[in-house]
Amino acid sequence: MLVVGLTGGISTGKSTVSSIIQFPIVDADKIAREVTLPTGAAYGNIIKAFSKEIPNLLKENGEINRQELGAFVFKEGNKEWLQRLNKITHPAIIKTIVYSLLRLWWEGEQIVILDVPLLFESKIDWLCNYTVTVSCSENVELQRLLARNPELTRKQAEERIAAQMSLNLKESKSDYVLDNNGTIEQLQKGTTELQQRLSNLSTAVSKGNAMMISTSFEDLLQSKPSILKDVSVEELKNLKKEVISARARAYCPYSKFHVGCSILASKEGDDKRDIITGHNIENAAYSCCICAERTALSVSYTTGFKTSHALMVMTDSENCASPCGVCRQFIRELCGLELPILMLSGNGEQVKVLALKQLLPESFGPDELT
Repeated sequence: MLVVGLTGGISTGKSTVSSIIQFPIVDADKIAREVTLPTGAAYGNIIKAFSKEIPNLLKENGEINRQELGAFVFKEGNKEWLQRLNKITHPAIIKTIVYSLLRLWWEGEQIVILDVPLLFESKIDWLCNYTVTVSCSENVELQRLLARNPELTRKQAEERIAAQMSLNLKESKSDYVLDNNGTIEQLQKGTTELQQRLSNLSTAVSKGNAMMISTSFEDLLQSKPSILKDVSVEELKNLKKEVISARARAYCPYSKFHVGCSILASKEGDDKRDIITGHNIENAAYSCCICAERTALSVSYTTGFKTSHALMVMTDSENCASPCGVCRQFIRELCGLELPILMLSGNGEQVKVLALKQLLPESFGPDELT
């Protein structure tokens, strides 16, 4: 299942996009309201923390006065109170979000939109395969907020906007930015294009909690998921070019099964990145055979390229073959758990992507021995 994190500014049009897009929505705002109801998980702790500071915290029906609470925590100089509120509500919100995602996965959904205003601030983006920010200019955002909430003064509106992460920073953290400086018709068109882009990223769920991206290589270049955020399109193209070349050089006189591996790596303290390759080397004594992944990693490590940024493997199979169990453990020893593993089909047209921690869940590594 592809989990798409949708975020934006306080009034950039994120909710409008949610209402247009044709995928199931997990709405964090709605969940946040539910957990603050008298029957909600955060209600009691909010009363305990804020009742002395906000005289009109409760309405006559016992519900929390969200307008009064918001005015207090977003007031200039009250950042610590906002952080306290987030510490109370976020655990309950995240628990409900995870439950909702699991339910949708169980129901067989392929793509789900996770609508979260504070996606990056609350560090919920780890749940997502792909992230989208709905953005507009600061002036447009301010005018829309004042129009939507006429009870706010201009200063109050500015304080609420300032309390959130800047749109520029959100954009830099996102896989895709949807511009909303224009008309509703333009936003609808942009949302339709986004929906098509997401549809091109088909997904499947592997064992455990592994979420695997399975798509064409060309679509991967167009809709680069967050797992590949630190790998450029040009680097992906070069990884493919080199893995094809490495596969062709494979020494496999017995199995006739060619395997190539390419690794994007760098030396410690050096920003320059290079591609190291390897291929399978067979031996008449079967136990002496070496897989492509281990060959490439051995060359990479012994030549000083000890930081791996992405690993691609390609075989003769028409399917996207994954590294064997021994290679997975070998990769685990020398690489970070977030390392993207790209498994390319034999014709080079299809690709599957997993992080190492997903390919080898509950793994045993050097940290357990040091």
